[in-house]
Amino acid sequence: MPRPYFHRRRRRPGRRPPRRYSGSGALARPQGFTPPVFKTFYDLFLPGLRGAERKRVFNQLSGGVVLWCALAGALMGYSGLGVLGLPLGLGVGLAAGCALVEKGRFFRR
Repeated sequence: MPRPYFHRRRRRPGRRPPRRYSGSGALARPQGFTPPVFKTFYDLFLPGLRGAERKRVFNQLSGGVVLWCALAGALMGYSGLGVLGLPLGLGVGLAAGCALVEKGRFFRR
């Protein structure tokens, strides 16, 4: 039975060809409130928090971050555009806070 693409070389197992792009080399993903460096700090100063309780506390803290961003946006909108800027600034602040929490991985499911 002939090969489906007879004009191409057959792929053989083995090492990769030289000078092949190996990846982006990007930085590690953000760890949110609980990177490995702070784990010992949290264990020392918050000894009762473990597992799901710790996750719930930090998720509530990230909700507070979103709330404060929305409030700051509303205040800046009000100071810049008056009454019209209040809901506009609230929406922009809410979107910015949500983006910050999501990109920084502060909220965990």
